[in-house]
Amino acid sequence: MSIADSFVAAYKKCSLITKLIGGFLILFYALSFFKESKKLLAITPGYFMPPNYYVWTLFTFIFYDDHWYCVIIDIVTLFFSNTLLEPLWGQRELMKYLLIVTVMSGLMCFFLCYFLYLFTYSLQIIFNTHIHGMIAYAAAITVAVRQTLPDDIILSLPIANIKNQHLSFICMLIVICMTLLHLVNFVYCFLFISGILVSWTYLRFYQKHGNGHHGDHSDSFEFARFFPNHLVPPVSIVANAIFSLLVRIRLCKKFERQVSAAPLSGVVVRDPDESERRKQMALKALNDRLLSAGHEPWPRDAPSPAAAAATVVAASATSTTADIADQLTEQPHQQPQSSPGHKTLSSSELRQLPVPDFRPQAVAATAAAAAVVASSTPTAAKLPQSSNPDAAAGGSSSTA
Repeated sequence: MSIADSFVAAYKKCSLITKLIGGFLILFYALSFFKESKKLLAITPGYFMPPNYYVWTLFTFIFYDDHWYCVIIDIVTLFFSNTLLEPLWGQRELMKYLLIVTVMSGLMCFFLCYFLYLFTYSLQIIFNTHIHGMIAYAAAITVAVRQTLPDDIILSLPIANIKNQHLSFICMLIVICMTLLHLVNFVYCFLFISGILVSWTYLRFYQKHGNGHHGDHSDSFEFARFFPNHLVPPVSIVANAIFSLLVRIRLCKKFERQVSAAPLSGVVVRDPDESERRKQMALKALNDRLLSAGHEPWPRDAPSPAAAAATVVAASATSTTADIADQLTEQPHQQPQSSPGHKTLSSSELRQLPVPDFRPQAVAATAAAAAVVASSTPTAAKLPQSSNPDAAAGGSSSTA
């Protein structure tokens, strides 16, 4: 499959809102050829504040870009986020993530320009500096990749192995180098750094999950983990000091984790958000395998394959002789006529019989459960070898 075919296939799978945003990116690039378009559509610090009040640019600057290669990067980032994050978060949460990151990053860059103006008194900074583009959202996607995907090696080099956790740091170094070489404006560099900070803050503390918890409090998502191993200790000292200050002024809360004492393995700290995220990743992997096999994805509201199989096994294993006796007494017309010389047992006599061991039947029912689920649900025609979402995602995380 060529690159064009892959792009067309990704475009067909995108939601309507994603296609509209892509259309706005192309439309605003066409408008960039007009002379006054940058002042009217991008954030210009001198026109954003009184007496001009170009406040609408706080939302239009997201779609505006006057470089064709930046527009291509924005569209690819948009489609990639739709493929990776929308199945896990949903369309509403993804659009909320986009707006929070881009708007907050634009405001941070606006205040930076005014801060520089206070030191330099240069009107060029506030009237010739234009803030625009989705580079902040591209930085936010690298943070989301760090949280969502496993910590796999994406590039192996002789000096080091590049993993998903290093993606944001490497992209930031590339943007900084391009800024020092005057290939891009300093605004792009600060927008990218702001996108990393805003997106990590939102995902770490404020994103609401389906179980009612907020943020991702796992140790693997600490801010220092985005840097190489030899930079983790100094970055941790600075990050912990800032976090302690925010806790004291009550802008952040201390993390609360569930601690369970296991009798044989000691104390285990379990993060419910991490477990829920791994379940969603496993469900996404299951849907990908079903789609690749030509079947419909597993319904979101339907019970998981493991839960359906467990229901069948539990129903088979919990049946007792008393239950069978009740069924026989309730349906006397289905009982065969007793032949001469044989005594028909009453319900009370049936209850006194010893309860047989149903464990062999339960084991056999486990093997038949998958066939029952497959025959009752068309979307489960071909399931992965492991139908347990926790097992498919590596189990729930535990940190000490």
